[in-house]
Amino acid sequence: MKRTATKGLLLGALLGVGALAADTLTTFQAGTPIRAAEVNANFSALKVGLDGKQNAITGSPCQTGQFVKGVGTDGALSCGPDQIGAGGGAAGVSSLNGKTGSLALEAGSNIKIDSSQVGKLIVSATGSTGGGGSLTLPFTGAANGNSPAFSVSNSVGIAVSGSSEGGNAVYAISGKGYGVSAYSESSFGVVGFTGSGLAGVYGESKISGAAGVRGVNSVGPGSSGVWGESAPGSGVRGSSSSGAGVLGNSEKGYGVRGTVSASGTGVYGENTSNAAGAGVQGRADYVNSVGVGGISAAGAGVQGTSASGTGVRGTSGSGGTGVEGNVTGTSGSGVKGMHSSNGFGVYGNSPGGVGVGGESAGSIGVQGKGPIAMKAVGNAVQTPGFGGWAKGMVIVDVTRPVGQQIVRCYNSQLTGAAMNTVPCGYALERAKGQTRVIFSFDTRNTFATATLTDDNSSCFVSSCDFPTISGVLYENDSVMVVTRNTKDYYFANPAKGFTLILY
Repeated sequence: MKRTATKGLLLGALLGVGALAADTLTTFQAGTPIRAAEVNANFSALKVGLDGKQNAITGSPCQTGQFVKGVGTDGALSCGPDQIGAGGGAAGVSSLNGKTGSLALEAGSNIKIDSSQVGKLIVSATGSTGGGGSLTLPFTGAANGNSPAFSVSNSVGIAVSGSSEGGNAVYAISGKGYGVSAYSESSFGVVGFTGSGLAGVYGESKISGAAGVRGVNSVGPGSSGVWGESAPGSGVRGSSSSGAGVLGNSEKGYGVRGTVSASGTGVYGENTSNAAGAGVQGRADYVNSVGVGGISAAGAGVQGTSASGTGVRGTSGSGGTGVEGNVTGTSGSGVKGMHSSNGFGVYGNSPGGVGVGGESAGSIGVQGKGPIAMKAVGNAVQTPGFGGWAKGMVIVDVTRPVGQQIVRCYNSQLTGAAMNTVPCGYALERAKGQTRVIFSFDTRNTFATATLTDDNSSCFVSSCDFPTISGVLYENDSVMVVTRNTKDYYFANPAKGFTLILY
């Protein structure tokens, strides 16, 4: 019989029991008789080995803050420090149970991931039928990178929804970029609604020169940087306590443009105060620029209407023009005024200057047409050297004392009451048969006519001896009236006086 002695270590290792180094087992070959004593010896060695095996583990096999790291060949457990948790771990470790890299936790249906407690991620069932995770509020996080710190997508409904009873439903802050950025392929990037009558979208600027709300169109003509639409109200509304309610600026086009396709007004301005403001005001600081310009192919370029005030009013500083009209064609009116009743078609008023002035380089400066072509409520004035109107008129009574012989007079070259107040700026120099009237303006280009005021109606024969005007002589600033008697034609003073008119 051939027998082989085998160390108990092999069997112990196979059975996962304690070592059998002190005992040996007898191995039997086929065809060899077995002795009872040898079999009993093997069972005795096996019993000893089984009695020395590791007992069942009860409780925690490792200390607090440790985990089971492995089992030795002798059945003993080895423990290692737990790198996550408050027991034995440390903050900021780079591995989990000896494993490095990242660990992704994704909340599925009925799963909740709670990170409200520092150093812990609590995964639990939500008990609801909805999917997705949630964050316990208030939650604060930070990220550094080009990717979004928080990204949510919804292919059907609302991606992000916020609500607040008294604060901000959604609040965003950016140091350099956009506070809120929204993009839409075919609809609105940002939509705001309000049910309290305030504003659907509100923008405010805390820096001088910046805009509360700004819209930019970088595509081309026909689009709008900011577009407001309202069926019964205002499409775009601006208000300011001291600045510009709506400010428009353009390098080459329109700063502000209004268009109306039916009956209405393209741009409308209103001044509701009692102060001296303007409903619509335009300003231009250069010679060839225009403060307010109106263009029309067939209608009125600029029209002003007032129930009881001024329809159109123009104001200019020294040397300028309050209202100017210009026609570039062969016919028409530079400025036209119409009155449908008994008022003035064109009315001019000036406290010290000219109420209405007309000038033409080659035609008529001012022309009147009608049953009464021209009416002057006051004196008519014409520059000496031009014909048409009287430049000066005087009635002389030689029977009065010297210095009082001018009875009535008119001087077109004076102003105010002095034009008709004796002596009207005139003076007399008298000699026998000669009376020189000094007019104080150049009389050489005027036309003079003199008429005696003596009453000689009873004399009809040539033997009557009475004065008659024999000539009118022009000097620089005066006119000499010469009178002679009718009998011998010697110089003779007029019996009463004469009337002299210069045209």
